Amino acid sequence: LAAEQADGAGLSLREALALANDDPTTNGDSITFAAALAGGTLFLTTGQQLSITTDGVTVDGDIDGNGTPDITISADSALGANDATSRVFFISNGAATTIAAALNGLVIEDGNATGDGGGIYVGQADDLTLTNATVSGNSAGRHGGGIFGQVGAALTLTNATVSGNGAGSDGGGIFGHNL
Repeated sequence: LAAEQADGAGLSLREALALANDDPTTNGDSITFAAALAGGTLFLTTGQQLSITTDGVTVDGDIDGNGTPDITISADSALGANDATSRVFFISNGAATTIAAALNGLVIEDGNATGDGGGIYVGQADDLTLTNATVSGNSAGRHGGGIFGQVGAALTLTNATVSGNGAGSDGGGIFGHNL
């Protein structure tokens, strides 16, 4: 997708997603992680979910290719902070046209949405493929503590665990709105 932006800090996941979302000329951007990050946790800035708003974006956290997550993404700001005020991933282009995203080899945790989708929100008619992943410890004030799928969304999970999530209304793990 892109390389270091010469600031010396490397390309963050948020920066990589922004580049993928802002590039109308390509579909199919793949975001991978440096081997040195294996086993580590990426913490989100308080209230700052990660957004995928264009078709064909893949975030691959299975660094060693063994079918297990190597990267954890937490909506908390630091280890043990318990201060998350947003979900982890928001996948939607805000329109009725379909976009597809793939998340592989990730642990998605600590998301906290006041509405729907504490861990992952998938928009209307959009597609999520979740592979070799764990979605746990997320909460939503309404529906889909772990994963929420809006009307017409397609959710495909392979070798994925969704556990220990909670919702104020329905679907502590997964909620599909009129799927």
